[in-house]
Amino acid sequence: MKIPDESPIFIQDLISYQVAILAQTIGKAVNEELERDFGVGVTENRILSIVAQNQSSSIRQITDLTKTDKGWVSRSVNNLLTKGLLTKFQDENDARRVQLTLTDAGQRLQKKLFAESIRRHRFLLETFSAGEQAMLIELLKRLQGRAELLLQQADEN
Repeated sequence: MKIPDESPIFIQDLISYQVAILAQTIGKAVNEELERDFGVGVTENRILSIVAQNQSSSIRQITDLTKTDKGWVSRSVNNLLTKGLLTKFQDENDARRVQLTLTDAGQRLQKKLFAESIRRHRFLLETFSAGEQAMLIELLKRLQGRAELLLQQADEN
């Protein structure tokens, strides 16, 4: 691994590569667990969590919050509707927009899923001291801010 002041010479030295591999590794492990134990995938889990957190959400809100492709979110929402975990209704303020809410079964499942998310969160962070955990969270927030600048620049070009 190169020191930060030097230019990376391998793809593995790039922060974008390292973060992507970390996200893929965690995502793959989580997806396998969720599919096996709960019959839902990572995207479906995130959708249920966002809808629960906000009481209701539109597909647009979900795609904006998760930075996930609208088509992928739409397919996942349709799966959750078919499984009886979500219900939809017309937005009172915009008849063109559909709002999503959790069914009773969706609420029960989401509570179990969130408890597992907390367990995984703690497992991943227990490798760090309390101070390192706080620093990591702060550094990730700062990195996310820079990444959003990259996205904004890409959208402008």
